[in-house]
Amino acid sequence: MIINAENYERTFNVLHIEDNEADCLIFKELLSEQNKNISITNCYDGEEAINYLKDGTNNKPDIIILDLNIPKITGIEVLTWLKNDKKMLHIPVIILTTSILENDIISCYENYANCYLRKPKNLNEYISIADRINKFWLETVVLINSN
Repeated sequence: MIINAENYERTFNVLHIEDNEADCLIFKELLSEQNKNISITNCYDGEEAINYLKDGTNNKPDIIILDLNIPKITGIEVLTWLKNDKKMLHIPVIILTTSILENDIISCYENYANCYLRKPKNLNEYISIADRINKFWLETVVLINSN
């Protein structure tokens, strides 16, 4: 089923993979304020994220927001795993990280990340990023309903 926030009343499932709990709370609050039809699940390391995605009882996310600098299994490794799994391949992955290393950026795009964003430095930047993600990925883009 093809979905789009403007045409269907449904909940969008977002998986946020981020080890900084404060960043998770801020981002969840801001994105939820902008879109009432959103359910955000947080995973705090790469191993937890992969286990969550492998668990058939969880709703598959409509989009994934992924930090690169996470413990146990790195963000690049999670991205590579996602894009090599036929059941997960279609899920857009938004990289949201502090890294500005050229190798990280290249590696993410070579592993089919949908976009690469710098992590905000202050609340105003967080508000702007959350607004842009909501407007583009949840209101403009047509997504596949994974569930």
